[in-house]
Amino acid sequence: MAARRSSCKQRRPTWRRDVSISWSDESVRRRLREALDRNVLVEAGAGTGKTTLLVDRIEALVSSGRVRLRDLVAITFTEKAAAELRVKVQERIERRLREASDPAARARYRQALADLELASISTIHAFCAALLRERPVEAGVDPGFQVADELTASLFRTDAWDRWLARQKEAPDGLLREAIEYGVSLAQLRRLGDALLRYRDVVFPDGLPRRVVHRDVVPEDASPRDAIAPEPPPPDPLAWLRRVEPELRGFIAAAETHCVDPEDGAARFLATLAPRLDILARLDLGEARRTLLATLQVRCTHGRQARWAPGLLPRIKDRLQVLQAELDDLRAAHGDRLAAGVARWLRGYVQTYQDLKAQEGLLDFDDLLLRTRDLLRDHPEVRRAFQQRFAAILVDEFQDTDPLQAEVVFFLAEDPRAPGAPAPAWDRVPLRPGALFLVGDPKQSIYAFRRADIETYERAKTVLARSGAVEYITANFRSVQEILDGVNALFQRKMRRPTGEAYQPDYVPLAASHRTVRAHGPTPALVLLSPDVRPDEELDAASLRRREAEGLAAFLRHQIDQRRWLVRDPAAPPADGGEVPVRPARFGDVAVLFRGMGDVPLYEEALARYGIPYRVTSSRTFYRREEVGWLLNVLHAVEHPTDPIAVWGALRSPFFGCSDREVYELVAAGGSLDYRAPLPWEGSASDATPGANPGATSDATPDATPAARAGSSLIDSIDAAYGVLRGLHRDRHALSVPAMVEEVLARTQARITFLLTHQGEQRVANLHKVVTLARALEESGILTFRAFVHWLRDMEEQAVDEAESPTVEEGDDVVRLMSIHAAKGLEFPVVVLADLGRGPGGQGDPVV
Repeated sequence: MAARRSSCKQRRPTWRRDVSISWSDESVRRRLREALDRNVLVEAGAGTGKTTLLVDRIEALVSSGRVRLRDLVAITFTEKAAAELRVKVQERIERRLREASDPAARARYRQALADLELASISTIHAFCAALLRERPVEAGVDPGFQVADELTASLFRTDAWDRWLARQKEAPDGLLREAIEYGVSLAQLRRLGDALLRYRDVVFPDGLPRRVVHRDVVPEDASPRDAIAPEPPPPDPLAWLRRVEPELRGFIAAAETHCVDPEDGAARFLATLAPRLDILARLDLGEARRTLLATLQVRCTHGRQARWAPGLLPRIKDRLQVLQAELDDLRAAHGDRLAAGVARWLRGYVQTYQDLKAQEGLLDFDDLLLRTRDLLRDHPEVRRAFQQRFAAILVDEFQDTDPLQAEVVFFLAEDPRAPGAPAPAWDRVPLRPGALFLVGDPKQSIYAFRRADIETYERAKTVLARSGAVEYITANFRSVQEILDGVNALFQRKMRRPTGEAYQPDYVPLAASHRTVRAHGPTPALVLLSPDVRPDEELDAASLRRREAEGLAAFLRHQIDQRRWLVRDPAAPPADGGEVPVRPARFGDVAVLFRGMGDVPLYEEALARYGIPYRVTSSRTFYRREEVGWLLNVLHAVEHPTDPIAVWGALRSPFFGCSDREVYELVAAGGSLDYRAPLPWEGSASDATPGANPGATSDATPDATPAARAGSSLIDSIDAAYGVLRGLHRDRHALSVPAMVEEVLARTQARITFLLTHQGEQRVANLHKVVTLARALEESGILTFRAFVHWLRDMEEQAVDEAESPTVEEGDDVVRLMSIHAAKGLEFPVVVLADLGRGPGGQGDPVV
């Protein structure tokens, strides 16, 4: 756990600032402001003021008269960061205008303020959209295209998958059936399809075929570009089994007659092989192939020769080793063929998604980058026109740039008069002097799932260095020297570039700035808390985390109650001599960071037991929250009354509160889990399933049913739940999707129910967020209630990262629990790194 170290005076504690210490990188910062004719990549570590570097550079460009603000491009990673940068630039220019006395300088600043709204200070996607709207013909896009944000794009992906999969179930080639037979789930196929979508510029560099034709099914009118060449099938694994089974059974018989100890490892292995062969013989052909390829192992590594007839065991082991190698080759051949076939087959899903977007005139974020890259790469005259307009390009968080973004930026910074221009590839571009200013920190590259590629960063660094410089900023404004000493000591040993590789950067040590020099006083900057475990105790991972959570909660309670920590008070005016006042830490000063959020409930329970207020402020597990899952069950039941699992889940959820016993009694009484059917104790079937006889009545009477014998509470609870579900099912097409979700919450009184539970405020906020998501998706124009339910199910199954609805305001005195990923760029006086024993995780899903 890291906490800033400060002095501890009796009357007015202050944070001492040594103004005589100069920054370790002061000369570098000066060069970045003054050497405006150089292309620069600035590697700036955490807490070094990267945004200030950008503002300084923009101010210098404007002040020098070299660039007008409207001719400048500043690209940030998020819309929030872009808005903040625009505000900071405005504040800086306004301040310089007030301070300037030279008429020419004042005129430049006034012009900059007038140009501010025209300046391209935005995300890369917004910038690319603006370029495409200027040149839609050359880019081959609809002039009136709209941008599908990630939320809308995910809805279109779900719709495309449902439509395409429905067609594939009847396809003659049967690849879907084959994939499922080999153990590939629909969810895995969907993830592979989405990966092809995300990397479609790499997987399909020449574009998608107009129609996807699989294997030998080639219509007469198919063009060569449409067709996929058939591949020879690999050997049949069942033919291999028929060939080797007599030999395997011979080894099994030899173990029974030539091994003196039936407990010998080899004998036991061969004894278990016999029933496996028997099972394979009883399975149908498809299941037998799948089981053989998925599970059968014939390699034997156990056994002792002394228990066998002389020389027999080594011969058996050697032969089994050869057979296992043959089986492994079969697996590889079938796996390669299936993977390649599935990848080609999934082009149909990609094409369906592209077609749906085209029908609505939409481009997603990847389209924006891909179309802009193609526009600049393939149309030199367009590239030259934009180069003449944009005199300087600045990019923040460049370590999170994907390859397409790098191409766009470097093409725009090209010098059209240099030899070799226009370059056919971005990494061969000759750069204009001073046109490119990149800021990043390769150690903070955390967006690989968004195609951020550290090797692309290193490649860009090499290209820029040919006509510019790489500078390093190391003065940290966030942490005191004691913390930086510990961080440097650890990461200088661990973070090293492998020889000849570019996927891991070298660590660049950080140094304290004049605002965070070594402090004085008894408060330690680093504290290591270990769970209280006796040497003779053996605890599993969950128990250790529970023990750690208990110790952490007790420690925080004690430190805050006893006012043991002193932190800077930025709200208080500076003391005499430049000393920054400090105050005792509060719970609101503490952030607990986690590598993974799966075990956060253990820490929540411990904090609650010690009466410590807290909020999970940046959980990315919104779609996996209990209340969201329960709501999804109810929505699914409303749309699909014939799905008994969904209806059962809805009844048992807090939305209806029926017990397992009540559901059991309903079914035992002859009732149905299709809520449209009449209940056993109802006298008529007015709400029966379509097609049922409306005059039919139940043979059972209320006095004769188990439900009636159980008492009126069962009848009341099931009656109420079924009445609500019938009404919601009836109204689902009459109301808009957001209004329908609101109706579910209102008719079930879910808000009141969840407010009475632990963390009720957060739970209700999450339910409201589902309504907000529905409103946002409604703008797509294709949202139906069924599509929304299926989309929510996809988000849950794919464990899509989504933040919970925020319930914490700035200044709330609560401990924040968040992921390390979400804490990037934030600052807290007291930081706890919890659950440091957790392994790295994050292993990729073996799709095929």
